[in-house]
Amino acid sequence: MKKTNHILLLIFSVSLINTVFAQKAEVGFSGGYGTTWLLNKNVFDRGAELDPVVSGAGNYGLAATIYFTEKVGLGIELNNATVNQKYKGEFGGTSFTSKTKINFLDIPLLLKLKSGKSGFYFEIGPKLSYTLAASESVNSSLVYFTSNGGTVKGDFNSALISGVIGVGGRINVVDAVTISLGVRFAGTITDATKEYTVSSTGTSGYDLGTAGLAANTNSSGAADYKRTTIASGGIQIGVAYRIGK
Repeated sequence: MKKTNHILLLIFSVSLINTVFAQKAEVGFSGGYGTTWLLNKNVFDRGAELDPVVSGAGNYGLAATIYFTEKVGLGIELNNATVNQKYKGEFGGTSFTSKTKINFLDIPLLLKLKSGKSGFYFEIGPKLSYTLAASESVNSSLVYFTSNGGTVKGDFNSALISGVIGVGGRINVVDAVTISLGVRFAGTITDATKEYTVSSTGTSGYDLGTAGLAANTNSSGAADYKRTTIASGGIQIGVAYRIGK
C-alpha cells in the first residue's frame, strides 16, 4: 500500500511539473510613472497650515508571468518604486514647502487576463512593499534644512500591503516579443505611518517628519492619530519575451 502511494505521488509530481513547464510564460521588464499621494485626514483638516501638493514618482523592475491558458495567467514583479509627497503651508506667519520621498521594494502578485498576443489586458491582485529608505527636505524664507539628516524612515511601517488594479493594451511586435501600455492604480490596505509612543522624554524611535508628525497630531496640535494611505496611479509600460510552446 505504501509503495503504491509513493508511485501515485511520483506520477502526480511528474504530471504537475510537465503541466507547469508546458504553459506559456513571459519574462521581461516593467516600469511606470504617475501621481503619488500620502493621504491623511489630519493633513486635510489643517487648511492653509499644511496642504498636500500634486506629486509624482516612478517604478521599474523585472516581471514574469506564467499563463495557464491562452488568456489567464499569474504574474509577479520585483520593482524599485518611489513615492513622493510635496507639501506647502504656513507656520508662525512664515510660508514653507517640503517634500517627503520614500523608496520601496515592491512585489506585486497579479492575476493577468488578456485577449490574445495582441489586444487588451486586465490585471488585479495584492502588492507587498518593503520600506527601503525615506527622506525629507523643507524649504522656507527663513530656514532651509533636512530633517534628521534627511532620514524619516522611522515614521513609516517597514512592510505594507496594497491592492493593485490595471488595464491596457498589448502589441505583439515580433513572434516572441510583446509591448504593453496601460494604466495602473494602487492603494495601501495597511497603515503607512506609525503611531508615536510618547513618554516623558518625548517620542522615541521616530523621525518627526512632516507626514509622521501630521498623522499623529490634529490641527490644534493635540495627539490624535489618523492612519495614512498611500495612493498612486499612472502609466505602466512593459516589454515581455514569450517562452514555452
